Amino acid sequence: MHIEERVHIVVPPGVIDTVWSEVDRWHLWDPDTRQARLDGPFAVGTKGRIVPQKGIAFLFGPGVAKQVRAGPPRTMLSLKAYAEQRHNPSVPSDTP
Repeated sequence: MHIEERVHIVVPPGVIDTVWSEVDRWHLWDPDTRQARLDGPFAVGTKGRIVPQKGIAFLFGPGVAKQVRAGPPRTMLSLKAYAEQRHNPSVPSDTP
């Protein structure tokens, strides 16, 4: 399965780097994440844990492809709104 999603986010790349590296705050912009954490620094090889909003039962069900395809568009739009709001807090966000 190949899934690709693109969104244009109007912030400097460093803002996205910061948002992405703050793993314990992913739940603020990723609607599918209840909790995330790393067991060490944000670096290649560091292990961590993600707790999805709806548990992990969907991974074993027959509708996994549909659920996986539905997630990225929603997550990317939420990341866009979070990053742009964080970069320029005076601009109201148009997505939750």
